[in-house]
Amino acid sequence: MFELDYARRAERREVDVMCDVVARNWDEPVPYRASDLSPRGMWLDSTFPLEVGEIAHVTVRGTRPGEAPLELFARVARCTRTLRPLGEGRSGMGLEFLGVAADERTELRRRLRGLAPSRRRGKLTPLLGG
Repeated sequence: MFELDYARRAERREVDVMCDVVARNWDEPVPYRASDLSPRGMWLDSTFPLEVGEIAHVTVRGTRPGEAPLELFARVARCTRTLRPLGEGRSGMGLEFLGVAADERTELRRRLRGLAPSRRRGKLTPLLGG
């Protein structure tokens, strides 16, 4: 199905949530802060992003008190590395969710309702953390 880039961006929301990421070569989950989330993916701020194409298991904490975490698989679709501090640049990685069931996508959309649209401009839809 063809999906327009502007339609995808319209669903992205600005968030400030924590996620736990498990990657192939890590012994334990690593915490990341998500600053952008959509039903299709997320942006994780990091000075040490994973490599493009790498698959990870992401536990997304709730965007509001009392919400249960969501367990999702994602592929690293984009990485940006900058030498500037996080507040001055966009260093991190964009994740694209994989194999998201219809009920999980509905739950993501529900959690995003009422949150401010993302100010981030780009081709990738990023995620949440709590």
